[in-house]
Amino acid sequence: MDLTLLDVAIGMVLIYSLLSLICSTINEGLASYLSLRAATLKSGLENLLGTDLATQVYDHHLVQGLVQQDVFFKWRRKPSYIPTRTFVLTVLDTLNGSFPTSTDEIRLAIQKVPDPKVQRALLALVDEAKGDLDEVKKNFGVWFDHSMDRVSGWYRRKVQLFILLIGIVVSFGLGVDSTATAKLLWGDSALREALVEAAKAQVQKSEAATPAPAPGTRDLKQVGKDLQEMQTQFAALDIPTYPFHAVCTEWKAANPTKACPGLLAQLGFWLRRHLLGFIITAAALSLGAPFWFDLLNKLVSLRSAGQKPVPEAATIQAQS
Repeated sequence: MDLTLLDVAIGMVLIYSLLSLICSTINEGLASYLSLRAATLKSGLENLLGTDLATQVYDHHLVQGLVQQDVFFKWRRKPSYIPTRTFVLTVLDTLNGSFPTSTDEIRLAIQKVPDPKVQRALLALVDEAKGDLDEVKKNFGVWFDHSMDRVSGWYRRKVQLFILLIGIVVSFGLGVDSTATAKLLWGDSALREALVEAAKAQVQKSEAATPAPAPGTRDLKQVGKDLQEMQTQFAALDIPTYPFHAVCTEWKAANPTKACPGLLAQLGFWLRRHLLGFIITAAALSLGAPFWFDLLNKLVSLRSAGQKPVPEAATIQAQS
């Protein structure tokens, strides 16, 4: 029973890991199309510098040189990352109209900033340097880095929300019912064994594979290819799914003497049977692919560490 429970867990984690990877890939495609990283950085800079000064910083050539210009989609041509040194030089040059040679020049330029909150923050950084221009640059850089840490937190929360929503769409769209699948795995030893072997192959493949590209580095065409490959891998598991378009077949299997009802009745029947399982799947997918792949590695290692039980037929033959 312990081995059966472990095999069921491995099968479910394998399913979650592949579906989570599908969700992450879809999220990356959406983030790339919507320029989510760039939009989050822009919001962070506006929160840091105010709208007017942030716009001037974006228009500066030091920042514009970080992105590839696009004639047709200029609204998407914003940097998703600004190096600290570039930020410091850009802000100082933007404030003064030219690169300042003393802290007094910077202080006079800051007094022209229209936003009083931003003005006080910048003056505090300059005053703390006590007339040392290099210390002003350092203070501006530290201020920017701390702000970008918060922006990274904003982006992670957005990604978590996106993945949760995508997980809901994937679980309901594909019809992956966690409770029904777990019951099926518990009673079907052949399917359990097939999923365990697939999990071992997946672990070996991930160990031998080259590191995945960093988020945001794949274009939409590559994201589409990766998504198609992952869908093929999931289909190869041969896991029964319960999508809404197949609910009439499920209804006839449960009610062989009755005709398939209307659309609303089908929806009610489908949700009554699978809503809880779909919700569990969506919640699991929101944990992300790295979590499930790490857990899959641990479970496969745990199973491999144990001794494989001797088949009953072989035991009887040895005793005779």
